[in-house]
Amino acid sequence: MDNKVLNHHQNINEQEIDLIGYARIFLKYKWVIIISMVIVSLATYLYTRRVTRIYKASSRILLETKKQTDIFFANPMVSNTTINNTIEIIKSKPVLERTYQLLKKEPEFARLPLAAEERTRVSLRNVETESKRDTDILTISYSSESPLEASIVSNLLAQALIDQITQYERAELNNIRDFLEGQVEIVSSRLRVAEEDLRMYKIDRGVSLLSEETKGLISRASDVEAAYEEALTQQKILTQQIEYLEKELNKQDDQFVDVTSIITSSIVEQLRAEVVAIQTRITNLITKNDYPLTHPEIVQLNKQLETAKTNLNKEVQKIVAVRSGSADPLAYRGSLTEQIANALISLNIAESKVNALKNSVEDYNAQMSLLPDKEVELARLERSFYINEKIHTMLVEKYEDSKIAVQARLANIRLLEESSIPENPIKPNKKLNYLVGLVIGLAVGVSLSLTLNALDTKIHTLDDMQRFVELPIFGTIPNIKVSESDQEEILEQMKKAQGEERLELFETQSLIEARLISHYAPKSPMSESYRTLRTNILARKKEGSPTSISLTSSAPKEGKTTTIINLAITLAQTESKVALVDLDLRRPMIAKIFNLEKDNGVSDYLIDTSLSVDDIIKMSPIPNLSIVTSGYIPPNPSEIIASNRMDKLIADLKEKYDYVLLDAPPVIAVTDALILAKKVDMMLLVVKIGQTEKDIVKRTKELMSNIGASFTGAIANGIEAHKYYRGYSYYYYYYSNYYYYDEAKPGKDPKRSYIRKFLRKN
Repeated sequence: MDNKVLNHHQNINEQEIDLIGYARIFLKYKWVIIISMVIVSLATYLYTRRVTRIYKASSRILLETKKQTDIFFANPMVSNTTINNTIEIIKSKPVLERTYQLLKKEPEFARLPLAAEERTRVSLRNVETESKRDTDILTISYSSESPLEASIVSNLLAQALIDQITQYERAELNNIRDFLEGQVEIVSSRLRVAEEDLRMYKIDRGVSLLSEETKGLISRASDVEAAYEEALTQQKILTQQIEYLEKELNKQDDQFVDVTSIITSSIVEQLRAEVVAIQTRITNLITKNDYPLTHPEIVQLNKQLETAKTNLNKEVQKIVAVRSGSADPLAYRGSLTEQIANALISLNIAESKVNALKNSVEDYNAQMSLLPDKEVELARLERSFYINEKIHTMLVEKYEDSKIAVQARLANIRLLEESSIPENPIKPNKKLNYLVGLVIGLAVGVSLSLTLNALDTKIHTLDDMQRFVELPIFGTIPNIKVSESDQEEILEQMKKAQGEERLELFETQSLIEARLISHYAPKSPMSESYRTLRTNILARKKEGSPTSISLTSSAPKEGKTTTIINLAITLAQTESKVALVDLDLRRPMIAKIFNLEKDNGVSDYLIDTSLSVDDIIKMSPIPNLSIVTSGYIPPNPSEIIASNRMDKLIADLKEKYDYVLLDAPPVIAVTDALILAKKVDMMLLVVKIGQTEKDIVKRTKELMSNIGASFTGAIANGIEAHKYYRGYSYYYYYYSNYYYYDEAKPGKDPKRSYIRKFLRKN
């Protein structure tokens, strides 16, 4: 139980470390993130300002399911068009072309974008349809850069849809109307011929009157023959109706026969594959794994199978409905079959009526043949005229009735609400665009930050120290620089000062630049960091025995010399005897910093065996601190450092001093530090934050490992306290700074008081 709790706390700590690490990365590259957000947001703003405004207008139609009365036929054809195939009809080419033709008739057409583009029809990609749940209301929307065009086209789309469906609904009646129109023209021609023949006969023969008996016979014969022609016309109308209905039925049969095209549909194929996969899974579980039918997985799969089958059936019905023009093709086919059967019955009745009237006509023709010779021809002409006149009257009546029936047959759609001109555009959505731009800018900035951090090969944080250096951190030295204002204050005082005072100010400036801060500002936060380093070293030191410590770095200019000097000063402040040895025999700096002559130093001792340790020791202005300078620059520093004479030097110094500090050159540059690693008690690696390369540190440790040595610890130099310290550490630096500079006057810069302390101490 305790192990679980411990692991839980460790996981939480690791997560916190990761979050803090990411926070530091984002803080480090905050300007990259900010600039990315500004650039992307600005680009989004400019794009939003320049992009074409799109307006959308919507009209609404109602799909009525009630049956319509037919004033011409007793059996009306009921439309079963539904919302699904109505949507497909709206997007069809005939409706779009019809809409464009209606649009061209609008007075404002010349001002619309569609007129300028010279298209042949309305663009389908701008048309949107939406049906409201549980209603028969359909919304038709059109998008355009012109609000006027969006409003007009959305209304015309509804009108074109109504016209298209109305035309489909009137197809049968139009067929019959066209037939009657042709018959009227034929009978009209016959009537004119009969009338002209009768007139010419009366003129030529001078006969104009018939006997009353003959007139009665002609009248009765005319009525019977007119009735016969009417019955014959009705028979032809029914024949035309049956032919039309049979064509419609054949179309439906073709849809049912074309099963392959339905099955090969991509959506149907996908749903069918899903059904097959689920069924196969169920079969395998039952047969191979011996799962019972009540097994939870089998029950769940059966539910999925039923859902998949339902979706498949719906999709097939949808495809069939679209292709057949009816939401219920079977019901529509049954309706067609029923109408054909009724029409056939009516046709049989009409045929029997035609046959009966035909016999009557033949009887009257026989009676007409028995008339006197001089009345036969006149009676025949009179009879022909009267018959054609009555037939013409009957056909004209039926033709007019058919036209009324066509106009009375309406689509089951009506316009519910016309669209109005939109005032505000739907695109671009300014708020959404700005928000998306801000999010994208943030994402780009974060991505760039992580990429730059991944490409950055330098050590920047203490976390980097722990991950890449992998050495105990003995100390963290903040990067505190003297500000330009402090330098200017010293320069102003140097201009006013004369003689010895001017010289002292010059020396003070040099000391500040040399960073002997542990001696000249012992209460500063930076001095406290060196004392922390001293404390960690004291904790590792063997009690009662002198210790030799060497400081090196991976590469030049990482602050190892400044660090070892201030470490030597803080150790000397504990009343311990400290010897500071400059073993950087290629670029010695200690003599210059302490204003000493570098001659008669380490290199002289290592080469001249007649010299003793006391001959090369120089006293520094700091109590308890002795300096051993580098001496002249030898041609072979590595060889003389590797000599036994070097071992004797360290041993002799340890007899005289409590601490022997050796400033070694960088490891990557030369092998001097590697040689010293086997000769000293502690070897510390100075790492400059923000400068030292990760790969170089890794290579430095590998070189040490190759000779069987290792670093005792590491020192993080150049820490920016306000960036890398959090919590207690940050407040430590802050409050220590406040505390130590408390004697500064109100309103004065603490650093200016800091300079005055330097001046007073000198």
